[in-house]
Amino acid sequence: MITFKVDCKKGELMEEAFNGDFYSIAEAPIDNKKVVSDHTPITSSLLESNIFSVKKLTMKDFLNVTPAPKTVKTSHYYHSKRIICEDTSNVLFQNILVSVFATRDLDIRSFDTLKIVLSLMQERESNELLISFGDMFERHGYKPSSRNKAAKRELIARVLSLSYIQLTSEWFYSQKKLTKADYDKVESEEIERTGVWTLFEVIQYKNEFHLRCNPKFYDLFKRSHYRIINDKEYALLSGDTEKVIYRYLLSVDNGLSRNVQIKAVDLFEITTLDIYENKQAMRKAKQALKKLQEHKIISGFHVDSSKRFNISLIAQQERKT
Repeated sequence: MITFKVDCKKGELMEEAFNGDFYSIAEAPIDNKKVVSDHTPITSSLLESNIFSVKKLTMKDFLNVTPAPKTVKTSHYYHSKRIICEDTSNVLFQNILVSVFATRDLDIRSFDTLKIVLSLMQERESNELLISFGDMFERHGYKPSSRNKAAKRELIARVLSLSYIQLTSEWFYSQKKLTKADYDKVESEEIERTGVWTLFEVIQYKNEFHLRCNPKFYDLFKRSHYRIINDKEYALLSGDTEKVIYRYLLSVDNGLSRNVQIKAVDLFEITTLDIYENKQAMRKAKQALKKLQEHKIISGFHVDSSKRFNISLIAQQERKT
């Protein structure tokens, strides 16, 4: 359990200013005294985010590494957490909204690359990475015989695409837990906000990649004990729909309730299955859930008469990869 230092009179998060020099040109600076210090909404926002399309981009689009002039995709993750004021032992709720942005079209391959880079940071215990093309090819599963010029261009595009991911966070303290609808009614001037976080700086030079992760995000990632995704489980998943539904289930798994209920229309929006006709999206979702059941990640599921998915998760400690 993470305990927050909260000034209960002012409702401000009391945290030491972050002294890193990570910034991006033409972006609002983060007020480092007002940065959300709970890792849950930050890491979950990336898992649930629908900025990664389930439908792969064409090779031509994917290899076009020129960023779009404006945000092309946004998703929001809302989280309300009970906290304790250290000075008075009073209970408050920190209601957090994290917004994830993409400044160009991304697909599931960009998330796969993100997962690889996060695993590398965990492995090397550093937010700065220097990695060769050969090593990155290996981690992406390219066979030596397929590492040609076209594959090299695709690899460069996949890694550079991480620099197009940004997020912002905002929060409001309340005496009771707020729903998203309640939060939306809070007066704008009462909400605390950060500036834009660009998650990665990426430089490709000759046959190496230099990556630097936003230090504040890396700190939150460490506090989660690097539990953003299970690499061994993820490796079992061959279909893109399996991957996006698996990511969603991880984002809502709080360790308490194993039963996930979600309307079909909401699941399709979160996983970008809404790009398909409803019948096709339903068929793809059911097929993916059957695969997750075969992999013993869920114990079962059904869709009720109100078109709501009811999914039974198996506890992570009970799952055997």
